[in-house]
Amino acid sequence: MFFKKKEKVDINSNLIEICALLIHAAKIDEHFSEKEEKIIKQTMLKIGVENDRLDKLFNEAIKIEDNSVSSNGGLLAFDFDSPSNGHNQLGHNTGKIDYLTTGSSESSPLNFEVSTAEGDSGGPLIAFQDNIWRIFGTVSYGTSDSTYGDVTILTRLSNHLEWIQDKLPVWPSEKIINDQGWRESEWFGYFLPFSTGWNFHSQLGWFWSIPKNDNDVWAYFNHLGWLWLSRSIFPFMYSYNEKNWYYVDLANGDQTRWFLFDFKTSSWKTADL
Repeated sequence: MFFKKKEKVDINSNLIEICALLIHAAKIDEHFSEKEEKIIKQTMLKIGVENDRLDKLFNEAIKIEDNSVSSNGGLLAFDFDSPSNGHNQLGHNTGKIDYLTTGSSESSPLNFEVSTAEGDSGGPLIAFQDNIWRIFGTVSYGTSDSTYGDVTILTRLSNHLEWIQDKLPVWPSEKIINDQGWRESEWFGYFLPFSTGWNFHSQLGWFWSIPKNDNDVWAYFNHLGWLWLSRSIFPFMYSYNEKNWYYVDLANGDQTRWFLFDFKTSSWKTADL
């Protein structure tokens, strides 16, 4: 055990800042998982935070961490190392480059190590993480002419996520399958979106939603109100109005009538549109 059991302590700025620092460290890879959140909360309990105050402390730490990254860490960079190990521009003993903070870099090149060249500005920095390809940055510029020692500076996209999401079209990931604008979703099926926010689903009928992230969708249906739909669990759905879970039988229902399993009553029922 790294931490000894201590007496319960009050929430103070020091504990919140410690929690914020742990959250920031967990976000270094641009992905903050539920497992990491659980580990941080367990750590704060071991330090001495009372269980009934843990969520309040954690939420305050989240705010501090969010504010700290809004004006810092907006750049990414990599250098072009040579086989002779003599061009490590991001090493410990090199000077500061433009707006980059100090850091460390190995002098030995990676296999197939490359640099960027004139005309690459705006190109993506892509990495495979959690079984999916993710874009982490876009090329801004290089410090030389793409020879050994060149440093490529990139803009970190996570710092501009709110602006990016505001500019994204609705249903950004779904495939357009014809000239009429019908979309095909791997998990949600076929539907036709309209500029008003209304959508017509081939099996579920009319609903209203304007999602910028189509992995988790809040949708309004006239007969059931607001429903939460998610790629990971659909056709299970959560009803905000009823505070209840439903399962919709897509094989037997249609655009005029749904067959639903109601988890509150543990029974099947119909819902007419």
